[in-house]
Amino acid sequence: MYTRPVTSTGATLKAAREHLGLNQRQVARQAFGNEDFQSLVSRYEADLVEPSLTNLRKLARALGLSLGDFDRTPTQSGTAQAQA
Repeated sequence: MYTRPVTSTGATLKAAREHLGLNQRQVARQAFGNEDFQSLVSRYEADLVEPSLTNLRKLARALGLSLGDFDRTPTQSGTAQAQA
């Protein structure tokens, strides 16, 4: 049985950004239209602050994520298949 690890919002944001090969300025520009928001992206990634739902949607869109990617509820896969 596999249980998906529970990761923080910041860790999810950082992993997605790094996977796309973007820096924080680029994410800030894509999400907020201004690279001056880089420090905000940095604070989100460090889990110093939680993004508002509006900002989380903007970041998710910029990183090709869905809001479901930030769900911190552990899931178990394979249990229904194993019992069938």
